[in-house]
Amino acid sequence: MNPVKRADVFAASGFRDALQGKLVLSIMAGITTKALNTLALGENSAPDNESALQCVHAMPNMAAKIREAVTLYTAGSGTTKENLEIASWVFSQVGEAHRIPESSFDICAVSVGCAGSLLLLAIDGLLDAAVAEGVKRPDVQSLVVNSAIGMMKLVPAGDHVSVLREKIASPGGCSIRALLELEKLGVRAAFTTAIMAAAEKSKHMSLS
Repeated sequence: MNPVKRADVFAASGFRDALQGKLVLSIMAGITTKALNTLALGENSAPDNESALQCVHAMPNMAAKIREAVTLYTAGSGTTKENLEIASWVFSQVGEAHRIPESSFDICAVSVGCAGSLLLLAIDGLLDAAVAEGVKRPDVQSLVVNSAIGMMKLVPAGDHVSVLREKIASPGGCSIRALLELEKLGVRAAFTTAIMAAAEKSKHMSLS
């Protein structure tokens, strides 16, 4: 469900009644479990054990298409252990599933959900450089992408990203020159600012 259309959907005849006491798995960006309960119960209704939604808010990423997603999820206070296990099982069918506190959901979710598009932008820039130097994009795309995938796999294998970067950037080499150019352009800070802006947008979506 598009989060922008949530009020219209929940206002549909019989929709709220059908949700009472049910397990709801939501992947609406920025919509908290508290906001979901308000949508289901109404502004003036206090949640109780009988009427409150069994609420799980999750953020998968597009790699779910190939069952390699990392899905973060958080749950409303009244969600039972059994329903948490169901939610974990559902999301684990398309990759990894990790439960996190709702207080850190916005920043963690956008780091997972938005990071892919930011990394793809970086890949696109690398491909542009190859094209500018006379190489056809299709000839180099798989080489660049597979190289990036291989490097990323070294991180969960135990290498810290900063240490790994230093190992690649040998003295007087090409990598350190490229990294210094990125630092001069403020690329690292730009990535940080972009993710923080996305997290701020997520925090305010329940209010809009």
